[in-house]
Amino acid sequence: MKPDLKYPLAVLLIALPLLGSTQDQIDLNMELMKAMQSVQEVASLQQCLQTIDQTKLQRFRRKAEHTKAQIETLCANGEHLPASDLAATFVRLHAKDQTALQVKKCTELAPGMIPQFSVATFDGSLNGRHICDL
Repeated sequence: MKPDLKYPLAVLLIALPLLGSTQDQIDLNMELMKAMQSVQEVASLQQCLQTIDQTKLQRFRRKAEHTKAQIETLCANGEHLPASDLAATFVRLHAKDQTALQVKKCTELAPGMIPQFSVATFDGSLNGRHICDL
């Protein structure tokens, strides 16, 4: 064997077990990467939300939670059209609210965790799924 081939061959022999990694290991690595991305998204989201006036943020949160409870009740009663109408109305009412706009901007930092939508075209569904199915 030529001396100049010994080094690449040694590297190949050492790396061979790594190259022969099982699909389970690859899947596990992908899940780990997704989890790490999620942790980074949550950290970015939290950091962004902390820049918003906390009194205004709490007020907006209470309104959103109240509306969410109303939507869940409508959905549970099979009233899908009123539920989507209420969701769309909430979004339209807060489309120009500075706190809501800041929250929306923050959620864009976590697209893998929080569904994104256009305020202008929101109709009570997200990515083809009705608000009751989310």
